Parts: sequence; C-alpha cells; structure tokens
Amino acid sequence: AMEKAVIVSDVAALSEIIQHGKTGLVHQKDDPQSLSGCIKKLVLDDRDRRELSENGRKWVVKNRTWEMAGKRVEAAYDSLS
Repeated sequence: AMEKAVIVSDVAALSEIIQHGKTGLVHQKDDPQSLSGCIKKLVLDDRDRRELSENGRKWVVKNRTWEMAGKRVEAAYDSLS
C-alpha cells in the first residue's frame, strides 16, 4: 500500500497476493540464493523496482479496501445464519 517494491517467500499466504515480476518478487523459502537474487534485482534495476512498486500499489487499491474487507466479513457472517 505504501508503493514500495516487496519481496515475499513462496508460502501460500504471501504468494497468493504477490504476482512474481508484476506486483513484487517471490523467492523460494529457505533459499538464501533465491532471496539474494531478488534483493539484487531490486537494488540494481531502478525501472523494475519502480514498476513493481506502482503495480503493487494499484493492486492494493483495487483489491484490499476497507469496503471490500467489510463485505467479506459480512458475507462470512451471513453464511453462518
């Protein structure tokens, strides 16, 4: 949401939010070389870093609003009735 490029591990909860190369970078968990490769890419490539930052922000604005969260919670409560 802060328009910063992010790197996440490939665990399900994070990799379902981040699309590698589009909204951030995903490294293989427990793999230091994979993580260092992602860090190196962000440090050395200003254009990609800026693009990932902008795309990540757009995704958050589109998919993670308070209104949307409220609707999901409301739907979950409604399904319990």
